[in-house]
Amino acid sequence: MKKVIWLRIYRGQEILKKEDGTVKNENSKVALTYNTLEWSLYLKALPANPFCKVEVEKAFEFKEGKYVECDIEDSIKKEVAIAHKGDQTVKLSADQQRIADLEARLEAFMKKDEKQIEKKELPPKEESIIGVGELDDLKAKYEEQEGKEVPNNKKNDKDWIKNKLTK
Repeated sequence: MKKVIWLRIYRGQEILKKEDGTVKNENSKVALTYNTLEWSLYLKALPANPFCKVEVEKAFEFKEGKYVECDIEDSIKKEVAIAHKGDQTVKLSADQQRIADLEARLEAFMKKDEKQIEKKELPPKEESIIGVGELDDLKAKYEEQEGKEVPNNKKNDKDWIKNKLTK
């Protein structure tokens, strides 16, 4: 079924009203058939025009050979609003989401409400040095056994230190 949508467009930087509440801005009505090429091109061109407000005024549906007024769907209103002003939803990056989760947990902890604190596993951080404690232990054993420090060129070589300790 064909739907015809009436849009009311207001020109200018902002809506200006007279003392009696009527709008001073130049405005006009545009009738477009929904989900056609004309509809999509008009919505695509909306941000380039100097309109301060675009609203869906009426919707008509073609039934039994004539157009009958019908309810305006929220999806149509949302589509027109997004086309005019752009998508206003804020999307968080992975780091921002992690920070938001940590802040929420901190706030719950500060309130000391144990029921609200959820134990979420944080993604593991990549560590560039693995087993640093083991390496330090090996160096200490080498120093005890040999009576001197591990040579500079072998300080991070676990296998070399282990071989020297087993001899």
